[in-house]
Amino acid sequence: MLAAGVGGMVILSATIDKTGHVVDLDVVRSTPGFEEAAIKAVSKWEYTPTLMNGEPIPVVMSVVVTFNLGRPGASSTAAAGRGSGRGGPPPSILIKQDEKTLKITRQREGQSETATYRFDGKGSKNRLSVGGAVDGDYTYVSQWEGNSLVTKITDRGPQGPRESTETISIDKDTLVIRTVRPSATNGDPFVQTQTYVRKP
Repeated sequence: MLAAGVGGMVILSATIDKTGHVVDLDVVRSTPGFEEAAIKAVSKWEYTPTLMNGEPIPVVMSVVVTFNLGRPGASSTAAAGRGSGRGGPPPSILIKQDEKTLKITRQREGQSETATYRFDGKGSKNRLSVGGAVDGDYTYVSQWEGNSLVTKITDRGPQGPRESTETISIDKDTLVIRTVRPSATNGDPFVQTQTYVRKP
């Protein structure tokens, strides 16, 4: 297909076990002709185990594999969606919550960052420094809207002030984080949805 100048994309639903190994794959959507190659590649991947309250848990996530002309490549996110991040396996997460705050720590490739969300409507200062354009200082102001924690995020990073919205919902063993950030070029906004599911 690549030799004929045809590129493609495959979206897979992947189950990752407690040790970080891929134990189940299903094709969600694909460009015909690329499914077998995508399944073969992703089945060999190993992830950093996802942690919840310090314990490794199995998770279900979406993996996006892209085949560019002459350059097959892959990316994965915790959920497939427009504007989802690229560049290797998604981070593992550690969630801690008490009556005053929610703390989510993401770990990737030996680095980690922790975002703190306060429940009293006051701002929390967060420094994100895993690498790339998202590095910088952020102020989070959160409030409950129904069963979801909605956070207005102000970025004071090197690109100047920007605002985005993050919505976190936790339903039993499912954590969903949805981020909406306006486009820097007045185009469609960046939207990223990460879904973590604890399997029995």
